[in-house]
Amino acid sequence: MVDCLDGNIRWFIENTILEQGLGIMDASDDEIEQLISLRAYPVWTEFILADMISHRAHIGVLPHPRFCHCNSFS
Repeated sequence: MVDCLDGNIRWFIENTILEQGLGIMDASDDEIEQLISLRAYPVWTEFILADMISHRAHIGVLPHPRFCHCNSFS
């Protein structure tokens, strides 16, 4: 069940951030739900947005070494 606040947040994310701001017109429900659920964590929302952009541009974006949970950046 989506309450009024979540509906307003979803509208803002879809229309203002994704469509008007980034030109993403084909965001999936899963992508939007991730952005809504992680809205209190700006670093993670940046990763989701970067992934959305790079996926549509067919390029790869490497995470910053500080956030990578592997030793390949040591």
